Amino acid sequence: MIRTERRPAGGQKPSRPVDKSQITNHKFLVAAGLLLCAIAAAQTEPNSDLKKLRSRISTLQGELEESKKKVATLSEEVRRLDLKLEIAQRESELVAATREDFTR
Repeated sequence: MIRTERRPAGGQKPSRPVDKSQITNHKFLVAAGLLLCAIAAAQTEPNSDLKKLRSRISTLQGELEESKKKVATLSEEVRRLDLKLEIAQRESELVAATREDFTR
């Protein structure tokens, strides 16, 4: 391990030597911290397309729950299946949009 000494003014020995690996570790930690901050800032930026998709999915899920409360007629069952299909399609769009957002 390589150690370098810094002598303070007056020629006194420092209380402990500075290890170059400590400096490298410190620089790495600072860089990692900056990277994490940048990632967090990018994720907090509003993305209206994703919000719209999430909102539509939530609305459809609400309609599906309301539909489940009604008497199960054949036409109502078809409506439920249509809602489930649209939810699945919107969730697929959301996944694709989220992937695209993360690749930017």
